[in-house]
Amino acid sequence: EGREEEFLAAWKELKLEGMIVAGGDGTFAGLKPFRENIPIIGVPKTIDNDLSGTELTFGYDTACSVVADSVDALRATAEAHSRLIVVETMGRTAGWIALGGGIASFADVVLLPERPFSRPELLEFLGKKKQAGKRGLVLVVSEGARAKGEDAKVAFMVKDSPQAERYGGIAMELSRWLESELRWEARPVVLGHLQRARPPTGTDRFLTLAMGVEAGRMAIEGAWGQACVYRAGSVARAPLDELMGPARLVPDGHRWVNLLKAMGSFV
Repeated sequence: EGREEEFLAAWKELKLEGMIVAGGDGTFAGLKPFRENIPIIGVPKTIDNDLSGTELTFGYDTACSVVADSVDALRATAEAHSRLIVVETMGRTAGWIALGGGIASFADVVLLPERPFSRPELLEFLGKKKQAGKRGLVLVVSEGARAKGEDAKVAFMVKDSPQAERYGGIAMELSRWLESELRWEARPVVLGHLQRARPPTGTDRFLTLAMGVEAGRMAIEGAWGQACVYRAGSVARAPLDELMGPARLVPDGHRWVNLLKAMGSFV
């Protein structure tokens, strides 16, 4: 922001026909002022899976795999040491990573920003599990998750950033609170940038390839001002503006939320 003229001048010096842009909400929000001046083809890429206009972004499946593998590994410790393990995931205001990773790992509890949780109901759920003889449980919580009537935990602020808040701290706060209330030892685990650091899964490789081929075809055809998106099981084209809308959040009653409920998890 504030360097638009400098960016346009640099663009003109390159004398290119157009630009294929792969990125997330920050990338496309930054390009919004230039969509009338620069021919652009958009490719959605973010582990958060929160871009409007597409049902899936590459990077997301890999992040979910990191969460699932981590929960699988931590479950043995939870049961062996009779502990609650609270695993904090990325995602900002969208709970897709916690939701997908929580389902894949059969997490006992999944907390999402879109579904503020009731502290009394969470205590009741965990208390019943303890009374039933459960030695350890694993909770997957999105960094933006919050209790009803409370704000999300903000770890720090980044000045002049379009997304100034950096969420974090829910795993630590929740662990200390649960341990105090339930007399059940609890430990926080923050996965952080491990979710961004693994080689891509096969699913992400297939999706990246399919979108890359389609973006190449669009450039050859001169189909600028459009984006590759994933809808109804296949890669399709859509107006570029559809990637520039508000973050795509987990809707109430989403089928994955219902899956967790059917598994007996708290969500």
